[in-house]
Order: sequence, then C-alpha cells, then structure tokens
Amino acid sequence: MTRQVIVRPEAAGDIEDAYSWYERARTGLGDEFLAAVRAGLDLATEHPEQLPVVHRHTRRVLLRRFPYSLLYRVEPSAILLVAVFHAKRDPRVGRARK
Repeated sequence: MTRQVIVRPEAAGDIEDAYSWYERARTGLGDEFLAAVRAGLDLATEHPEQLPVVHRHTRRVLLRRFPYSLLYRVEPSAILLVAVFHAKRDPRVGRARK
C-alpha cells in the first residue's frame, strides 16, 4: 500500500531554508536538493517500515549527496514528514517535534 505524504509546516520550512541556502551557493543546486528530498520521500513511501528508527516512532532517510536526513513517522494511511534535518544540527531539535 502506498501512503500519502504529509509534510508538517516545520519540515516545509526546513526544506525552504535549505533550498534557499543551496540556491545562493550555486544556481540550480537548490533544485538538486529538492530532487534528493523527493527521492528520499519515494524511498520512505515504498519501504516505510524498513528504514531505521532513530527516536521512539520516528524513522530516518539519509539524503544522497546532501548532509540531510528526512525524519518521518509512519501513520496508518500516511507518511508524516516532521523534519528535514542537517547532519550538523543538534539532534534534540528533531526529537522535540511532534
């Protein structure tokens, strides 16, 4: 069963911030970041239970080429994206999101 992806507002903000940063660094790099996010979400929807649990019911997908993780929860009919998390960030920030 393919689940719908629900992006929490905080996660959407994370994506927008990272996109803007990468676009300022090099035109087009932000679009490459978005493609990596889409690929990570595809993986999470195809194999939601196979990716590692990092805190309670929150699972993680590592993005290719970018130092980010997608933190999500598996709901009965959806994948809930709670954070797009930079590897150098304090992990307590991602855990605090509900």
